[in-house]
Amino acid sequence: MTERSSQQGAATQSRGDSADARGVQPAVSVVMIFFEAERYFRAAIESVLAQTFDDWELLLVDDGSTDGGPAIAQEFAAAHPGRIRYVQHPGGTNQGMSASRNLGIAQSRGDLIAFLDADDVWMPFKLTHQVDLLRRSPDIGMVYGPTEYWFSWTGDPADRDRDFLGRLAVEPGRKIDPPELLVRSLETHGGMLPGICSLVVRKSVLEDVGGFDPSFRGSYEDQVFFSKVFRHASVLITDRCSDRYRQHDDSCCAIAQRTGEYDPDGPHPARERFLEWLEVYVAEHPLEAGSPWKSRLRSALDREWLPYRHPVLHSFKALGERVQRVPRKLLKTAKKRLPEPLRMRLRRRFRDWRFIPPVGWVRFGSFRSLAPISRDFGFDRGTPIDRYYVEAFLARHAPDIRGRVLEVGDDAYTRRYGGDAVVSHDVLHVQAGAEGATIVADLASAPHIASDSFDCIILTQTLQYVFDLRAAVETIHRILAPGGVVLVTAPGLTQIVECPWRENWFWGLTEASGKALFLERFPMEQIRVETPGNVVTATAFLQGVAAEELRQKALDHDDRDYQVLVTIRAEKPTEAYMRQMSGRWDYTGRHQDSYGDDTTYEMGMGFLDLPGAQIEDWGCGLTYARKFVKNAEYIGVDGSASRWTDKNVDLCLYRSNVDCIFLRHVLEHNPNWEPILDNALHSFQKRMALIVFTPFGEETHELMQWSGIPDISFRKEDLTSRFPADVTVVEKTVKTDTQYGTETLFLLERNAGE
Repeated sequence: MTERSSQQGAATQSRGDSADARGVQPAVSVVMIFFEAERYFRAAIESVLAQTFDDWELLLVDDGSTDGGPAIAQEFAAAHPGRIRYVQHPGGTNQGMSASRNLGIAQSRGDLIAFLDADDVWMPFKLTHQVDLLRRSPDIGMVYGPTEYWFSWTGDPADRDRDFLGRLAVEPGRKIDPPELLVRSLETHGGMLPGICSLVVRKSVLEDVGGFDPSFRGSYEDQVFFSKVFRHASVLITDRCSDRYRQHDDSCCAIAQRTGEYDPDGPHPARERFLEWLEVYVAEHPLEAGSPWKSRLRSALDREWLPYRHPVLHSFKALGERVQRVPRKLLKTAKKRLPEPLRMRLRRRFRDWRFIPPVGWVRFGSFRSLAPISRDFGFDRGTPIDRYYVEAFLARHAPDIRGRVLEVGDDAYTRRYGGDAVVSHDVLHVQAGAEGATIVADLASAPHIASDSFDCIILTQTLQYVFDLRAAVETIHRILAPGGVVLVTAPGLTQIVECPWRENWFWGLTEASGKALFLERFPMEQIRVETPGNVVTATAFLQGVAAEELRQKALDHDDRDYQVLVTIRAEKPTEAYMRQMSGRWDYTGRHQDSYGDDTTYEMGMGFLDLPGAQIEDWGCGLTYARKFVKNAEYIGVDGSASRWTDKNVDLCLYRSNVDCIFLRHVLEHNPNWEPILDNALHSFQKRMALIVFTPFGEETHELMQWSGIPDISFRKEDLTSRFPADVTVVEKTVKTDTQYGTETLFLLERNAGE
């Protein structure tokens, strides 16, 4: 076993083998097929081991690999006997993706099945979230969500902004019965289909539809599978992304494009073969007589066949859809010959909503008055537009409203969207005696509310009344239980209405301020900020026009330039999540300043700066320490890829053979600090500088939270007991400008001749 894998085994063995220790059937069977996937295989497996949901088994299905993949699979299977299993086809043959997944399904023991490709990864909450949705909805056959198209894994700064979330073009949060998704997948040319790694499906559904079709060895094997499920099972779509689809040149899709089998922009052999299969399948599994979807399915199929069966007609149709020169020519002629009023009508006719009237031709109509249509947000006319956005947000995130729930103001939304998933609920109000209030408190100062109390907090249209927003977010973070979610809405563009709270209406948020506010307590990966609204809804809302008076298309179009509302979903990390994220940092918005002052940088690097030596700065951040190196070679090592880092590694798994190591202010921020320290002590050959800024205490424990990263206070012996016997240690305490006032340096030198 390699050093890297043995460390991984040690780090995960205790929690990873729990299902088999109980001797019970796992809830979820994870099927991971692999073929020549050695390069990315470990990361995929480790993302399963990092799941916050612990009741699973992993089947590693070898599709005839000839690289190092089988050895990696057997290594993990040996480290987690019974929990992780290595499976292969008879004779170790290659039989394709569909047959390999079917083999995994046949060998599985769980009632739920999830798939992960060997070059992709899951978010830590993947199984926790999706299994919970299925358990709460026994009539749902499958759950899936959007997939992140992951370019930034390369560490190349040019790829950092290329990541994007796939759009599913389907309203999340509702049960979708067959065959709606089958029809819509055809109408969008497959554009709304999920990724295979984004789902959890009941094994009974897979058995009912016959699993995957082995005749589809590669391309479109997933579309065949989804078509069968969409025809027969109800599906729930979540808007939470839980998987990352690694973009690289050796992927199945990339290879299919190079060979001409697949073309995302036009007709191609793989899709023609899929349509041939689907035509037969639909005929063998016809919709019920009188189904409203029957004609729509037939029309969608006919449209999909057009470029293959009638290529000339398809070419003309495509050309016609692109031609816009005729209206432009008409407008040119009209501009020369027609009177201005008729010219304006023609422009409106051909340009529709894109028509921008010239100066003097804007129609103000009902908006001309200096008084708004309603001074009550539109309550007196129907549903206020901000209320429409608030309720749409909560409906999408209804699965988060569960367990013990706290709602600020009243419990209306808890009762409306929580349902049976709510075990108990409280109402927080700032005024004593408020109707329904069970907790009286100011969010900015509520020490009497116990920490880690709530699984969900609903906070709608309230933050604008809290002067100390940062203190309020600190309270929210403290009283949320690990894994708990806060659902926040706050006004963006809004009227300041005449009401008893007017004098306390302090703030309006933006996407940027909302994100910055919650980043002080929650990790970036656990925050999602959205800003519904557009110029039409913003104008209508300021006037007091009700949502019912606007078209649905206008309500649901979002334009970040007009942020009517700011919605925030933030999740408090679990211990398992923090362990997975140990050594992985995000420097967005940070700058090249030291934490505290330069004193310990100078002392530590002065000790290490031997002529001709190599110094690795572990947890280098923005490589601020580089400036203090004069004689040695500096190497910046960190868990986050950035343009400042020389090596992008996971410090929990990384070992090297280097002269000197600089380890400053790293252990305090990592719950999984033990393997980081052990790896550093193993790696340095001459000298190491370990610098700790938190105070020593009676025991090692977490002190506080900032940006979702804990500050750990150590019992000194928990650190020094790990120092090897062959080193000389000098300990120094220095008064510096940090929040705790002092820093401790341990200067370690390996004894000569040892």
